[in-house]
Amino acid sequence: MDLSKIISFIVNTFFGGSKNSAPATAPVPQIDPSLIVLTLQRQPSGDEGTLGVLSGNGLQFNTGELPWRNNHASLSCIPAGTYPVSWTQSLKKKEDGSLEWPDGTYELANTSPRDGIRMHSGNFCGDTTQGWQSDVEGCILIGLATGFLVNKNNKSQHVILSSKPAVSQFASLMNKKPFTLVIKDAPAKS
Repeated sequence: MDLSKIISFIVNTFFGGSKNSAPATAPVPQIDPSLIVLTLQRQPSGDEGTLGVLSGNGLQFNTGELPWRNNHASLSCIPAGTYPVSWTQSLKKKEDGSLEWPDGTYELANTSPRDGIRMHSGNFCGDTTQGWQSDVEGCILIGLATGFLVNKNNKSQHVILSSKPAVSQFASLMNKKPFTLVIKDAPAKS
């Protein structure tokens, strides 16, 4: 192979043009959405729920989960860990028979023995056996803020606020693409 062919090969391979043309603009790399990693950093858990912050990929939202109750279905948040997450359809129905989330929601995988752990809207995430209200059975609520609301038992409860707009923004920003979620428990008190 002669030198001109080698130079032509190098120029075309690395600069996208011939040796006589101006170097082409480097293409913008396309990031595989499945390589996106978001972190949910939990705050200390209590009977009113487990609040936290979901961040990464240039976004940040507040979260709410059930208190830690040894991973018991409908009573506990899921264990800290790393979970693949994808946009899926849910067959869960409202009392009127319509679908709870007709456009789908994000669902965590590898949550065995639990299943159906989703990220959706809601306000309350407390321990119902202790008189607190809950809109979840193990799922993760997403909101734009936290605050206090009076629950159905007439108790002031720490909650997730502006949840429906947050879920809509989150789905739009993520373009309903898959990602990895790393859930971290609150640091232990020293």
